Amino acid sequence: MGRLNSSQLQHLLTVDPTGILYQIVKSHQEAINNLGSQTNAQPVGSTQAPPQISRITATPKGGGVHQVTIFDNNPVQRGIRYFAEYSADPNFSTFSVVAMSTSRQIDVPAGTGDLFWRAYSQYPTSPPSLPVYHGGTIPVAVNSTGATASAAAGIPGTGSGTDQNLQPQGGSGFGINPDRSPKLPL
Repeated sequence: MGRLNSSQLQHLLTVDPTGILYQIVKSHQEAINNLGSQTNAQPVGSTQAPPQISRITATPKGGGVHQVTIFDNNPVQRGIRYFAEYSADPNFSTFSVVAMSTSRQIDVPAGTGDLFWRAYSQYPTSPPSLPVYHGGTIPVAVNSTGATASAAAGIPGTGSGTDQNLQPQGGSGFGINPDRSPKLPL
């Protein structure tokens, strides 16, 4: 983790021989580094994306419900979040985002029909990890038959986080960029 480390801190002792200014700046530096450590935000530089998750499975439960399970035993920091996406298209040209928060398992009422699934992780202050597909490197469809109507053929997803609504990009989680600007019309 990039830490705030003022190279000129010792010089403050020559400017203020009492050491008060040195102690003030040093305590601020320590507080900033502690805050960065607690929130997994880099005080200096950028937060790295978490490692790619190991795998995802999507299990049909009937009635259009899929149980999505993420397997991730990588070393990670506090604050990691997981996201799943599903699509009727293996290329995910249209998709819906499921924010799983810190949980690695969720039941999703995604509807009936063939659906493709992928998942990734992200820290609030980092880029997302690379997605992993149900079925491995080649996405495999999961069919959950049941009495509900198909949700997969519904309205295309609008992305998530700071992603643009008009041109959503899958695998964005909290967003690729720290902000969304300029403001675009809905």
